[in-house]
Amino acid sequence: REDTVIAWGDDPQDNLRFIFTRSGGTQNGEEAMRINSSGNVGIGTTSPSAKLHIGGHISGTYRSWMKKGVIVGDESDGGYFGIKDEGSN
Repeated sequence: REDTVIAWGDDPQDNLRFIFTRSGGTQNGEEAMRINSSGNVGIGTTSPSAKLHIGGHISGTYRSWMKKGVIVGDESDGGYFGIKDEGSN
């Protein structure tokens, strides 16, 4: 089993990047997440264009509700993802 090294730092464009590298691997590592100067968070993308920009598939388990916000749940025939506003489903 190889250990993982986690490093972070800012670049000249004022982006905060989280880079993961396996020991014995390349020194540059692979970027896993970026927060740009606008506060946008990118996972799987180096140029996030929204508050949360995910490049790739997402998954979740268990049902969770918020008064306002994102709804993620698990049903017997598959999961679901949605947006909830106060007073509605």
